[in-house]
Amino acid sequence: MADSIVPANLLAGYDAYLVYVDGEWPTAGPVRQRFPSAVLLTMTVRGGKAIADGCDCEPGNLSPLGAAQWADYRLSAGAWRPVIYASIGTMGSVISELKALDISTDEVRLLSAHYGEGQHVCGPGTCAEGRELGVQMDGTQWTDAASGALHSLIDASALNPSFFEQDPTTWEDGLVATISEVKKGSSGQAVRNWQGILVAHGYDLGASGQFRDGVDGVFGDVTDERTRDFQKAKSLEVDGEVGQQTWTAALA
Repeated sequence: MADSIVPANLLAGYDAYLVYVDGEWPTAGPVRQRFPSAVLLTMTVRGGKAIADGCDCEPGNLSPLGAAQWADYRLSAGAWRPVIYASIGTMGSVISELKALDISTDEVRLLSAHYGEGQHVCGPGTCAEGRELGVQMDGTQWTDAASGALHSLIDASALNPSFFEQDPTTWEDGLVATISEVKKGSSGQAVRNWQGILVAHGYDLGASGQFRDGVDGVFGDVTDERTRDFQKAKSLEVDGEVGQQTWTAALA
Protein backbone atom coordinates (compact mmCIF):
# COMPACT_ATOMS: atom_id res chain seq x y z
CA MET A 1 0.00 0.00 0.00
CA ALA A 2 1.32 3.43 -0.95
CA ASP A 3 0.52 6.95 0.15
CA SER A 4 1.67 10.50 -0.41
CA ILE A 5 0.33 13.96 0.35
CA VAL A 6 1.00 14.67 -3.34
CA PRO A 7 -1.26 12.31 -5.36
CA ALA A 8 0.72 12.93 -8.56
CA ASN A 9 3.72 11.21 -6.93
CA LEU A 10 1.88 7.88 -6.62
CA LEU A 11 2.60 5.17 -9.15
CA ALA A 12 0.12 2.65 -10.51
CA GLY A 13 0.40 -1.00 -9.57
CA TYR A 14 -0.03 -0.96 -5.79
CA ASP A 15 -2.63 -3.23 -4.21
CA ALA A 16 -4.06 -0.28 -2.27
CA TYR A 17 -3.56 3.41 -1.51
CA LEU A 18 -3.93 5.21 1.81
CA VAL A 19 -5.81 8.50 1.41
CA TYR A 20 -7.11 11.27 3.64
CA VAL A 21 -10.68 12.59 3.73
CA ASP A 22 -9.91 15.73 5.76
CA GLY A 23 -7.07 17.84 7.14
CA GLU A 24 -4.47 19.86 5.25
CA TRP A 25 -4.10 17.30 2.45
CA PRO A 26 -7.43 15.64 1.55
CA THR A 27 -6.12 13.22 -1.07
CA ALA A 28 -9.09 10.86 -1.38
CA GLY A 29 -10.73 12.58 -4.35
CA PRO A 30 -7.61 13.10 -6.49
CA VAL A 31 -6.34 9.55 -5.86
CA ARG A 32 -9.72 8.07 -6.76
CA GLN A 33 -9.66 10.04 -10.00
CA ARG A 34 -6.17 8.76 -10.82
CA PHE A 35 -6.85 5.13 -9.88
CA PRO A 36 -10.62 4.58 -10.24
CA SER A 37 -10.42 0.81 -9.69
CA ALA A 38 -7.93 0.79 -6.83
CA VAL A 39 -8.64 -0.16 -3.23
CA LEU A 40 -8.50 2.97 -1.06
CA LEU A 41 -8.01 3.06 2.70
CA THR A 42 -9.66 6.30 3.78
CA MET A 43 -8.25 8.05 6.85
CA THR A 44 -9.26 10.97 9.06
CA VAL A 45 -6.82 13.17 10.95
CA ARG A 46 -9.62 14.86 12.91
CA GLY A 47 -11.48 11.92 14.40
CA GLY A 48 -14.61 12.94 16.24
CA LYS A 49 -17.49 11.65 14.15
CA ALA A 50 -15.66 11.63 10.83
CA ILE A 51 -16.56 8.76 8.50
CA ALA A 52 -13.47 6.92 7.25
CA ASP A 53 -11.85 3.50 7.35
CA GLY A 54 -9.23 4.66 9.83
CA CYS A 55 -7.72 7.50 11.85
CA ASP A 56 -4.24 9.00 12.17
CA CYS A 57 -2.73 9.05 15.65
CA GLU A 58 0.38 11.22 15.70
CA PRO A 59 1.49 14.66 16.92
CA GLY A 60 -0.69 17.37 15.43
CA ASN A 61 -3.50 14.93 14.69
CA LEU A 62 -5.20 12.56 17.14
CA SER A 63 -3.88 11.52 20.55
CA PRO A 64 -4.07 7.85 21.59
CA LEU A 65 -7.20 8.69 23.57
CA GLY A 66 -8.74 10.56 20.62
CA ALA A 67 -7.96 7.64 18.30
CA ALA A 68 -9.50 5.11 20.69
CA GLN A 69 -12.60 7.27 21.12
CA TRP A 70 -12.98 7.58 17.36
CA ALA A 71 -12.65 3.79 16.98
CA ASP A 72 -15.28 3.34 19.69
CA TYR A 73 -17.63 5.70 17.81
CA ARG A 74 -17.11 3.86 14.52
CA LEU A 75 -17.64 0.46 16.14
CA SER A 76 -20.86 1.70 17.76
CA ALA A 77 -21.98 2.78 14.26
CA GLY A 78 -21.38 -0.71 12.90
CA ALA A 79 -17.98 -0.16 11.27
CA TRP A 80 -15.87 -3.19 10.45
CA ARG A 81 -12.53 -3.13 12.31
CA PRO A 82 -11.62 0.58 12.09
CA VAL A 83 -7.93 1.26 11.47
CA ILE A 84 -5.66 3.17 13.86
CA TYR A 85 -2.35 4.39 12.43
CA ALA A 86 0.43 5.24 14.89
CA SER A 87 4.17 4.84 15.31
CA ILE A 88 5.21 1.56 16.87
CA GLY A 89 6.39 3.53 19.90
CA THR A 90 2.91 5.00 20.38
CA MET A 91 0.98 1.77 19.85
CA GLY A 92 1.33 0.75 23.49
CA SER A 93 -0.57 3.88 24.55
CA VAL A 94 -3.18 3.30 21.83
CA ILE A 95 -3.76 -0.27 23.02
CA SER A 96 -4.05 0.91 26.63
CA GLU A 97 -6.69 3.47 25.66
CA LEU A 98 -8.59 0.84 23.67
CA LYS A 99 -8.49 -1.51 26.65
CA ALA A 100 -9.88 1.25 28.90
CA LEU A 101 -12.85 1.47 26.52
CA ASP A 102 -13.22 -2.33 26.55
CA ILE A 103 -12.12 -2.64 22.91
CA SER A 104 -9.90 -5.59 22.02
CA THR A 105 -7.20 -5.40 19.37
CA ASP A 106 -9.19 -7.96 17.37
CA GLU A 107 -11.94 -5.36 16.91
CA VAL A 108 -9.64 -2.90 15.15
CA ARG A 109 -6.80 -2.95 12.64
CA LEU A 110 -3.49 -1.58 13.91
CA LEU A 111 -1.28 0.04 11.28
CA SER A 112 2.12 0.88 12.76
CA ALA A 113 4.88 3.10 11.40
CA HIS A 114 8.34 1.59 11.86
CA TYR A 115 11.22 2.69 9.66
CA GLY A 116 14.75 1.36 9.43
CA GLU A 117 13.97 -2.35 9.82
CA GLY A 118 13.19 -3.18 6.21
CA GLN A 119 9.88 -4.40 4.83
CA HIS A 120 7.96 -6.12 7.62
CA VAL A 121 4.76 -6.11 9.65
CA CYS A 122 5.51 -5.40 13.31
CA GLY A 123 4.86 -8.28 15.68
CA PRO A 124 6.47 -10.57 18.24
CA GLY A 125 8.28 -12.50 15.52
CA THR A 126 9.48 -9.68 13.27
CA CYS A 127 11.03 -6.81 15.26
CA ALA A 128 12.27 -5.98 18.74
CA GLU A 129 9.57 -3.36 19.25
CA GLY A 130 6.91 -5.87 18.22
CA ARG A 131 8.28 -8.42 20.67
CA GLU A 132 8.23 -5.85 23.47
CA LEU A 133 4.67 -4.82 22.64
CA GLY A 134 3.53 -8.43 22.35
CA VAL A 135 0.78 -7.64 19.84
CA GLN A 136 0.72 -8.49 16.15
CA MET A 137 0.07 -5.47 13.92
CA ASP A 138 -2.21 -5.74 10.89
CA GLY A 139 0.14 -3.66 8.77
CA THR A 140 3.27 -1.52 8.99
CA GLN A 141 4.34 1.58 7.11
CA TRP A 142 7.95 0.49 6.84
CA THR A 143 9.45 3.26 4.69
CA ASP A 144 8.96 6.88 3.70
CA ALA A 145 11.51 6.57 0.90
CA ALA A 146 9.86 4.30 -1.66
CA SER A 147 10.23 5.37 -5.27
CA GLY A 148 7.48 7.62 -6.58
CA ALA A 149 6.86 9.40 -9.86
CA LEU A 150 9.45 11.87 -11.18
CA HIS A 151 12.09 10.75 -8.67
CA SER A 152 9.87 11.60 -5.70
CA LEU A 153 9.75 9.63 -2.44
CA ILE A 154 6.52 8.16 -1.07
CA ASP A 155 5.38 6.06 1.91
CA ALA A 156 4.88 2.32 1.56
CA SER A 157 3.22 -0.17 3.90
CA ALA A 158 3.25 -3.95 4.17
CA LEU A 159 -0.11 -5.47 5.09
CA ASN A 160 -1.21 -8.82 6.43
CA PRO A 161 -3.13 -10.84 3.79
CA SER A 162 -6.37 -10.44 5.78
CA PHE A 163 -6.12 -6.65 6.08
CA PHE A 164 -8.99 -5.95 3.68
CA GLU A 165 -11.08 -9.05 4.38
CA GLN A 166 -14.50 -7.90 5.53
CA ASP A 167 -17.67 -9.41 6.90
CA PRO A 168 -20.51 -9.76 4.36
CA THR A 169 -22.22 -6.70 5.89
CA THR A 170 -19.84 -3.76 5.86
CA TRP A 171 -20.14 -0.43 7.65
CA GLU A 172 -21.33 1.18 4.44
CA ASP A 173 -24.40 -1.07 4.40
CA GLY A 174 -25.24 -0.13 7.98
CA LEU A 175 -24.70 3.56 7.28
CA VAL A 176 -27.05 3.61 4.29
CA ALA A 177 -29.71 1.84 6.33
CA THR A 178 -29.61 4.26 9.25
CA ILE A 179 -28.52 7.65 7.87
CA SER A 180 -31.03 10.48 7.84
CA GLU A 181 -32.13 12.13 4.61
CA VAL A 182 -30.59 15.59 4.32
CA LYS A 183 -31.23 18.52 2.01
CA LYS A 184 -30.87 22.28 1.82
CA GLY A 185 -31.69 23.76 5.23
CA SER A 186 -30.64 20.62 7.15
CA SER A 187 -27.88 20.75 9.76
CA GLY A 188 -26.07 18.46 12.16
CA GLN A 189 -23.94 15.33 12.05
CA ALA A 190 -25.73 13.72 9.11
CA VAL A 191 -24.90 16.80 7.03
CA ARG A 192 -21.27 16.66 8.15
CA ASN A 193 -21.19 13.00 7.12
CA TRP A 194 -22.51 13.88 3.67
CA GLN A 195 -20.15 16.84 3.26
CA GLY A 196 -17.18 14.65 4.21
CA ILE A 197 -18.18 12.13 1.55
CA LEU A 198 -18.50 14.89 -1.07
CA VAL A 199 -14.97 16.05 -0.20
CA ALA A 200 -13.75 12.44 -0.43
CA HIS A 201 -15.23 12.29 -3.95
CA GLY A 202 -13.27 15.39 -4.90
CA TYR A 203 -15.98 18.05 -4.64
CA ASP A 204 -14.72 21.40 -3.33
CA LEU A 205 -16.99 22.87 -0.66
CA GLY A 206 -14.71 25.83 0.01
CA ALA A 207 -13.71 27.14 3.43
CA SER A 208 -16.44 28.01 5.92
CA GLY A 209 -15.30 30.00 8.95
CA GLN A 210 -13.01 27.76 10.99
CA PHE A 211 -13.78 24.77 8.73
CA ARG A 212 -11.01 24.72 6.13
CA ASP A 213 -12.67 22.10 3.92
CA GLY A 214 -16.23 23.37 4.29
CA VAL A 215 -17.44 20.42 6.39
CA ASP A 216 -19.42 22.56 8.82
CA GLY A 217 -22.65 20.58 9.24
CA VAL A 218 -24.79 23.21 7.49
CA PHE A 219 -26.49 22.25 4.21
CA GLY A 220 -26.27 25.59 2.46
CA ASP A 221 -26.03 26.81 -1.11
CA VAL A 222 -22.56 25.36 -1.83
CA THR A 223 -23.41 21.92 -0.43
CA ASP A 224 -26.65 21.99 -2.43
CA GLU A 225 -24.77 22.83 -5.64
CA ARG A 226 -22.14 20.13 -5.10
CA THR A 227 -24.84 17.59 -4.23
CA ARG A 228 -26.58 18.32 -7.51
CA ASP A 229 -23.25 18.06 -9.34
CA PHE A 230 -22.71 14.64 -7.75
CA GLN A 231 -26.22 13.46 -8.62
CA LYS A 232 -25.79 14.60 -12.22
CA ALA A 233 -22.44 12.79 -12.48
CA LYS A 234 -24.03 9.58 -11.17
CA SER A 235 -27.12 9.87 -13.44
CA LEU A 236 -29.43 10.25 -10.44
CA GLU A 237 -32.44 12.49 -10.05
CA VAL A 238 -30.96 15.96 -9.62
CA ASP A 239 -33.02 17.33 -6.72
CA GLY A 240 -30.35 18.18 -4.14
CA GLU A 241 -31.92 15.79 -1.64
CA VAL A 242 -29.64 13.10 -0.20
CA GLY A 243 -31.81 10.04 0.18
CA GLN A 244 -31.25 6.31 -0.11
CA GLN A 245 -30.19 6.29 -3.79
CA THR A 246 -27.72 9.15 -3.39
CA TRP A 247 -26.17 7.65 -0.25
CA THR A 248 -25.85 4.28 -1.96
CA ALA A 249 -24.17 5.79 -5.02
CA ALA A 250 -21.77 7.78 -2.85
CA LEU A 251 -20.70 4.75 -0.83
CA ALA A 252 -20.51 2.27 -3.70
